[in-house]
Amino acid sequence: MHKTPIIDGKRLTIKHVFFGDERPVFFVVENEDEELFVCSFFDDRNGLNWIVCPTSLQELSNMMHDRITIRDLFDASVEFGKSYLVRWENGVYDVKKIPYKQIDVDDLPTPGYYFEASKEDIELYLRAFNLDVDYTHNTFLKDQIQRRKKEAYDEHLRKRWLQFLVKQHDVRNRRRGIIG
Repeated sequence: MHKTPIIDGKRLTIKHVFFGDERPVFFVVENEDEELFVCSFFDDRNGLNWIVCPTSLQELSNMMHDRITIRDLFDASVEFGKSYLVRWENGVYDVKKIPYKQIDVDDLPTPGYYFEASKEDIELYLRAFNLDVDYTHNTFLKDQIQRRKKEAYDEHLRKRWLQFLVKQHDVRNRRRGIIG
């Protein structure tokens, strides 16, 4: 157990948060070798948890351009042959390597949902990954406008994500027979 998440002996750092509120919910981390992992938050009675799956810039680009769904991004990790469950409990991280097929489907993003980012948001995310983006004059003004758009979009995405989490929670409760 560690104070920061470590996978295969390499410390993880957050590269970009696509969605988060008090804590990151849907985000990308990288290790010391600059390998990328996509992460999705879920909670249970035992603590805070994240599904962490390897990914690539190509897969992230496919998701941002709605060529694949958010769930497809996680499903693609089967090619890498590894996935992880990261649990935060009592102030430390516990990381367990688990086969992707053993992850509870209720803990993964719901199939069929696309990222639906605007062109401006895609440019912001591409910048986060230091990819080629047309960076013209009036940069300061553009950045201010884009920051405001991103904040508005993040709020919109946060609301949609919360609706998704509520629906997912209701589905789990129905399956367990808690809600009629």
